Amino acid sequence: MGTLAEAIEDHWSTWAVHGGPVVDRLLFGVDRAEEVAAIVSDWCATHLGSPVTAGHRWMTSVGSVAVVDLADGRTVVVKVHQPDRSPRFLRAVQAVQGAVASAGIACPQPIAAPAPIGPTGSLAVADTVLADPGLTDGRAPGAVVAAATTLAAAITAAESIDVAGLPAPFQVPPGHLWPRPHSPVFDFEATHVGAEWIDALARRAREVRDRPVEERACVAHTDWCSRNVRVVDGTVVAAYDWDAVTWVTPSIAVGQAAALWPCTGEPDSPPASSPTELRAFVDAYDESAVTPLCGGPGRRRTGAAALYTLAYSARCEHAIGRVDGSGTNALREHGDAYLHALD
Repeated sequence: MGTLAEAIEDHWSTWAVHGGPVVDRLLFGVDRAEEVAAIVSDWCATHLGSPVTAGHRWMTSVGSVAVVDLADGRTVVVKVHQPDRSPRFLRAVQAVQGAVASAGIACPQPIAAPAPIGPTGSLAVADTVLADPGLTDGRAPGAVVAAATTLAAAITAAESIDVAGLPAPFQVPPGHLWPRPHSPVFDFEATHVGAEWIDALARRAREVRDRPVEERACVAHTDWCSRNVRVVDGTVVAAYDWDAVTWVTPSIAVGQAAALWPCTGEPDSPPASSPTELRAFVDAYDESAVTPLCGGPGRRRTGAAALYTLAYSARCEHAIGRVDGSGTNALREHGDAYLHALD
């Protein structure tokens, strides 16, 4: 453990081949680790009553996350969100966290409300720290059942949340195939050449996924994978990244989770789910959910959501020149078999 600036520099070194700290420049408006660390420390002094004394870890994806020690002895998580995340949305996320934690599911508890950080208009929040056993092997015995049943329990726990601040997932402009990528690292328009086969599978998936189905929407975590969920001995012991909650139909949420459950987002990530593994996750969810997926049409939509999610992942991989990523390899091996996996 060292300074927060050292933790930031260490993480940035892994992004050097992708243009450096692109997301952090967007969030903080600076590109020196010492400046970013000072901004975070000042925020903690103002909103938590104590500045940062050490940094355990810095992680960047859609936003940035710091695990830091404060001068008053606490260890906390500070998460900084892109400027388009509104206070209303982040307050809704914190309400979901509270409801899920009250149901006995291991998720961080909010300790600071959304507040501006730095000069860009970004917002930060702070959470409690959960003991982290390290990345989960999503294919370990009991892991799939634990993940699927806990997702079902979290959806039930969040039923009372006011959804006014929560978006729908994959908001795609009219006439477009894809939403705006979740990170500025990925430029779909500039990298469309060579991705035509991925786009074709995505169109096939959307045609099935977007058919009308009688299904009640829910509040669900839509990045429920081994990157964010820790399982030990068949029990979920930590679930992170709750700003991925959206207002969505269960069939789409479960399809996304089932497709990517084994994936960690790391360069050596395990493969995405096969169609057979997709079915095992969905069956485990249906067996435990208060309201199972709505029969054949709902399960077909789930398979289509899985295929579209894998195609989106493959498109992100293509955008950064990665030819052997989890989504890309799954599509190459199985193609549109995900559409029929739950028939």
